[in-house]
Amino acid sequence: MTVKDHETRLYDLLKEQKELYKSLRTEVGKYYDLKKIADKLETVEEELWDNKVFGKEDVPFSLENKYDDLRTRDRIYYLFGFMKDDEKRRSENYFNQYGKYLMHVPNFYYDKDYAFYYNLKGGSKLVDIKDRHDFEYDNYVIVGKRPSIIYRNVLDYNELMQVHQPGYREVNEDFSKYQHEYYDILSNIKDEKEAAKRTYMLYGKNRRLSK
Repeated sequence: MTVKDHETRLYDLLKEQKELYKSLRTEVGKYYDLKKIADKLETVEEELWDNKVFGKEDVPFSLENKYDDLRTRDRIYYLFGFMKDDEKRRSENYFNQYGKYLMHVPNFYYDKDYAFYYNLKGGSKLVDIKDRHDFEYDNYVIVGKRPSIIYRNVLDYNELMQVHQPGYREVNEDFSKYQHEYYDILSNIKDEKEAAKRTYMLYGKNRRLSK
């Protein structure tokens, strides 16, 4: 597949995703008909997920990175998800380490303010959405597992993704698998930069442990 073909494919998937969302909201039919639409949407979003595309703005960046996986970076991160500012400043949404009121939002949500990453060495990183592509250009980034939680709205999603809740536990468990592999590689070669590269190439590039 040429770069142009790949670009066309990604934009077609985004268009199909939008149409499927609309169908789910407006269709009135039997359970099996609606499930067929939902299953198709799942397939479409899985392919977008594999290409690190969560909106139109990601397509050029995805194409740029597709054929440039071998450049050397220093650190490796796991994309935990996306967040937005909580304008209502609810106490349960206060993140002391960032001094901000934040809500977890679905990965394909249209209104994202930040990308939230876990460093495989430990700690986390909150990156303004406008700086996300620069951050991912400078670091190895694993796009791991999508939470399989069922939610009704953004508030519900946020609650389920908070610490110790089902969505958080599911993604954190996936992150831990990559972290274990990173430390296992690091213990053998004692070189952090090389361990980051090997972990990404072995397990992160094709999301091997998430599958």
